[in-house]
Amino acid sequence: MKDFIEIAYVFEEQLTVDALETLFESLASHPYSSSAASSLDIVCWVETGGMEKQVGTSMDAARACRKGYAASVTIEFGSFELSIGPDHEDECLSNVPHIVFSEHVHPFRVPSTEDVDQGFHRRRFQFVSVLAYAAELLDPNWGFGRWGNLAVDSDSTVRELATSNAPPLYEYNVFDSQTVETIGRDRVLSAPAWFVEELDSGGVFLAVREPPKQCNSSLAPCVEVADHLGIPIARTERTTEYRERMGST
Repeated sequence: MKDFIEIAYVFEEQLTVDALETLFESLASHPYSSSAASSLDIVCWVETGGMEKQVGTSMDAARACRKGYAASVTIEFGSFELSIGPDHEDECLSNVPHIVFSEHVHPFRVPSTEDVDQGFHRRRFQFVSVLAYAAELLDPNWGFGRWGNLAVDSDSTVRELATSNAPPLYEYNVFDSQTVETIGRDRVLSAPAWFVEELDSGGVFLAVREPPKQCNSSLAPCVEVADHLGIPIARTERTTEYRERMGST
C-alpha cells in the first residue's frame, strides 16, 4: 500500500488551463497556505523518462498539467503540503478526465512519543478543509479518496461510478448535487461522519473519519455512515486482489 492519502476529482471534460490556473492561484492564496502563486514548485516527467523541476507561476503550473507528459504541482500549507496533478500511472483513471491531490500520511499520524494536542487535530481539519475548498472551485462530477492506491471495484469503472447517483463510500467523498438530491440532502448533511461540508454547487464533501484513519466494511464508523446514506462501502480490496491475480498470470 502507498503511504499516501490520494483524492481524485473526476470530470466530464479535461480541465482548461484557465480552470487550473484559478485552482493553483486560489490554493496558493488560501489562508492556510504558505506558498506563493508566483513561485510554485513544478515537477514534470518528460517522455524520455527523465524528470524536470522548475519554479513557476500558477499559469506555468496550469500549462504543465495540460501538456502531454505528467506533471505535479506542490503547494505548501505550513504543516502539510499537497501535490496536485493528473495521475497517468493508475489505470483506473487513465481514460477519464481527472486531477489528483496527494500527501504522505506522515503529517497526520499520531506521534508515538508525543501527546496529541489541538494543533495536531487542527492540521487534520485544515487538510480536509483545503480538499473541500478545491472541490468548491472545481465542481467535479465525483470525488473519491483513500489512504493507498486509488482503487475501484473490479466490476466497475471510474466513469461508471462518476455518473452513478449512489456511488460507493470512500474515506473521502465528493457527491455532486444530483447525487445529494437522490440520496436526500438532509440525510447527507446529517451523516454521522467526521467532516461534512455543503458546497455552493449543491454538492457535498464528506470525510468519514479523521485522517489518516481508513474506511472499510469491517469498521463500525464506516458501516454507520454507509447505512445512514444507503450506499455501499467501496470494495477496494477486490481490486487489489484482482491486480495481484492478473499480475501473476
